[in-house]
Amino acid sequence: MKKLCVTLLLCVLVISVCTMNTRALDIAPFPIEIELWDGMIFYMTPLGHEELGYPESGLHRNGELIYAFEEWFLEDTLYFADDGMSFLTLPSGMGYIRFYEQGVLRHWRGVQPLLRDAERIRREHEPTDFDFIGPPWRIWDETYHDHVNNRLYITTVEGSRITFDLSTGLILSRYDPPEYVPSEQSPSEYAPPEQLTQNITAVAAVVIFSLPVIVIAYAVLRKKFSRS
Repeated sequence: MKKLCVTLLLCVLVISVCTMNTRALDIAPFPIEIELWDGMIFYMTPLGHEELGYPESGLHRNGELIYAFEEWFLEDTLYFADDGMSFLTLPSGMGYIRFYEQGVLRHWRGVQPLLRDAERIRREHEPTDFDFIGPPWRIWDETYHDHVNNRLYITTVEGSRITFDLSTGLILSRYDPPEYVPSEQSPSEYAPPEQLTQNITAVAAVVIFSLPVIVIAYAVLRKKFSRS
């Protein structure tokens, strides 16, 4: 009986570890595929995933690798030039706008210097309990990607309109309205991330599944030792 109880406890431990490892794989970096135009596809494949059969990270045209790319990020949005050889990354909040040429980082600029009153934006969009997932405040009101002319048009929540050259990463023009117009989006509109909810559910399921088995094993062991 004692061996049976020990075996049950080991089974519970193995199932718990396997379940947590499965959830860890769900939130681990995964390959991202961005379909462009003219047969071009950009892949961001984390290290190790190529062994699983995923394409090599970088720009592909008609199945052929044009240039490699060794980074991976989820929060930023990529905007490509018409030939696909260069692109800008735009963060969802306070961060850095980066310019890459053939997969190599050439230069970057901070988002905060582009804003006229960054602290006011921070106050209006205070961090939530889930701010470790990503910036809870909204910086960009509108974006328009004109890849044919290698242009990215951005409007901030302050109403400033900025034009980027996607072939160089430089700012071509900027217009600031006379007055700052506060954003109408409130922090309460941000919902808890679905992935976080799934992780909490997985942990709860492991606990609920394991608890009865542990209680039964403990009762059997206690009864066994009390007789002896």
